[in-house]
Amino acid sequence: MRRLLVIIALILVPSALLARAYNTNSLPYSDVSNATVNNAVAISTLTNLGVLEGNPDGTFRPFTALNRAEFVKIVMSLVPDDGT
Repeated sequence: MRRLLVIIALILVPSALLARAYNTNSLPYSDVSNATVNNAVAISTLTNLGVLEGNPDGTFRPFTALNRAEFVKIVMSLVPDDGT
């Protein structure tokens, strides 16, 4: 049992470290390039999933307040579809 845990740890740790590497040069928003890598990864991932859209001028503006409709849209897009 202990050997199995060691093997799993040896597989998962390097894969977790490789997943951490991310190129922030191709972000879709012009004002996110100065963000930290973690924020840039989250913003890019949520954009690719269709949860976030950004602004028509190509900016993200992370410190702009959301209205209720925008917040509900984001929350509802995170709820898994039940397939019906």
